[in-house]
Amino acid sequence: MKEGVIVFCKQRILLSLIAVCFFSYSLSEQFVYPVTDIDDDYFFVLYQKSVDDIELWLCNKKTSTAISQALNFMSLPSQIKILPDKSGFSFVDKGRIRIKKFSKRTSKVIDIAEPIDSIMSMSWIDDEKFYFSGKYGRTFGIFVCNAVQGAEISTLMHDDKHDYVYPNKICDLLFCIQKDRLQEHVIVKVDFLSENKEVIFKSEYPICFLNMQNASEGFFLEYRQNDSDVLDFSCNKITLLDNGWRVEHLFDFSLPIEYLIGSSDKRVYESMVPFLPNYSEGESIYFVDTNEWKNFEIKSYNKEQGIVNLKRCGKRDFTYGGVFAPCVIDNALCCGFIVNEEIFRNAYGLGLCESRTLIDYVLRGWR
Repeated sequence: MKEGVIVFCKQRILLSLIAVCFFSYSLSEQFVYPVTDIDDDYFFVLYQKSVDDIELWLCNKKTSTAISQALNFMSLPSQIKILPDKSGFSFVDKGRIRIKKFSKRTSKVIDIAEPIDSIMSMSWIDDEKFYFSGKYGRTFGIFVCNAVQGAEISTLMHDDKHDYVYPNKICDLLFCIQKDRLQEHVIVKVDFLSENKEVIFKSEYPICFLNMQNASEGFFLEYRQNDSDVLDFSCNKITLLDNGWRVEHLFDFSLPIEYLIGSSDKRVYESMVPFLPNYSEGESIYFVDTNEWKNFEIKSYNKEQGIVNLKRCGKRDFTYGGVFAPCVIDNALCCGFIVNEEIFRNAYGLGLCESRTLIDYVLRGWR
């Protein structure tokens, strides 16, 4: 009799654990957002089911449909970049750089011989070389890799006293953010022809995501973590004038910490990347903000008028979740979405079991 009771109790405990795990999974949030244009017909969408389950989908612009997965299910892609010759794309997969040609079934690993990790801010210079920021020893530096000649590495910026991050290489100039051990953040410009290094801005706050549009104009973010559950950012413009560099504050926005850092099930694998303001669309900068009720709002900053406006992305009101910063694809304002399977199913009668179903539904909502 006692054995029967024990077995029954064990079964009840096991079923309870399964129910808790299933409930937690079903209520976990998932992320769908566009990552990059490919050509006039196609673009990539990233679908994060969890931090350990990420799919990269090839999508058709004209039909607003998902066509096929671009990588195998073992990959955890981030930092997707189209190759200069448009023959494929590069990405970082669990700390390793890979190249996937559209004509090939599998990707190729770029085996860097140097002990460089935490790779970020990767950009292609030409069909053979790319530059990136990575940790070498105790500090971050900026390096160039020749993907054709045996992954040969050359150093652009590195020393034992500073971190050099968020590089922007424009011809013979390199712009980046320099941080020392006292957490002093500055933007520096390096001219490789004259070997001159110049500090063009010193910030009172931590700065990140430098984005130079050209050699005389760019944008960057300052951030402050307060005691609440959000991170506060300010977007700034840096411009070269006749009398030197000028920094102008443009707008502020806030983002929930749970999506950016930590081990939460809500953490976005690419962290800030899909939330970054979009600077490339003419007279407007598109970004996402959270209001006092912790709801996401899509906004635009008019560069000429200097004002912020609320925007709407697509024809559907996706009230079941949050949104990422929008971009423009084929003259349509498009943004990624943070979705909850349970709320999504109840609101629209659709489930997330089939990846293509969700992606198609999101894409068609843009038009």
